[in-house]
Amino acid sequence: MAGAGAAVRSGVAERWERVEAVGARVLLLGVFLFGLVAQFVKPIGDALEGKVYLGGALLSLIGYLLYAQVLRLASANSAQLELTRELRAEVRDLQARTQREFGRPVAVDELSGIFREALTQREATLSALAFTGEVFVEKLRPLLDTLPQDLRRRITVQVLVPDFDKPIQLPGQVHEGKAQDSPGFRAQLASRVARNQRELIRVAQDVRGSTVTIEFRALHMSPFLKLYLVNSDQVCEGVYDRFKFGGVGNAERAREGSLLDLLGYESKLTLWRSGDGAHARQLVDARNAYFEQLWSVATPLTVPGPGDGSWA
Repeated sequence: MAGAGAAVRSGVAERWERVEAVGARVLLLGVFLFGLVAQFVKPIGDALEGKVYLGGALLSLIGYLLYAQVLRLASANSAQLELTRELRAEVRDLQARTQREFGRPVAVDELSGIFREALTQREATLSALAFTGEVFVEKLRPLLDTLPQDLRRRITVQVLVPDFDKPIQLPGQVHEGKAQDSPGFRAQLASRVARNQRELIRVAQDVRGSTVTIEFRALHMSPFLKLYLVNSDQVCEGVYDRFKFGGVGNAERAREGSLLDLLGYESKLTLWRSGDGAHARQLVDARNAYFEQLWSVATPLTVPGPGDGSWA
């Protein structure tokens, strides 16, 4: 009933506005024609002469019409602003729902901001499941290097990488059209991991007034999934979704003996926050549990000396 009444009132208002507009035009046109005729017909001109009150009334009428039009324009503008606010609110709500269901896509360069926010807390844990840990170290190192002094801050960093001390097909090389182990390539990757480990530990040792623990571990696995876990309530995940054959990205052009590498620096990451709803919280908990299981069975790595890419 309320809806029907509102519809009736809206219809009456629209009809009145149309009648008012038509009446105003007719009246103003009549005044114009009457004044024009008065210029040429003397009896009418004489009759109008000295009718000050009539002129004032006409001016008041014109003022009223102008004022009513201004009010309608203001009302229309206010309605437009309100509609814009409602649309913006709906867009924000849709974005929030989408983020809860599908996560928020982030670029690699956004990791620095996520890590920086985590390091503002007194207790911070940053963990990574990665290929060589290069991206993780690259984003974290400058943040540790400029960390404000705080005697109560405790930071734990965990990096889990493949065990390049054992034969592995991927990464590896192509032989007779199939993937196989490449000891030389593994040695290069092991050296890269060792360099990242040394660099991160060196920076952590220079952090003043905070307790920073750095640990690298290795597990015999191919690195398809990349995970960055932040304080147990945020997860950035992605995949190493491209192969590289001896410097050529096309598998059909792979040559015998060419290296079979994995690429993932430009792959998109998805950010999940446990505070974004039940679905996000469940996924964050599952990824943390997955990492903890792998971490618990992985082998700790010693810190090799400069130029030494060997493993413990």
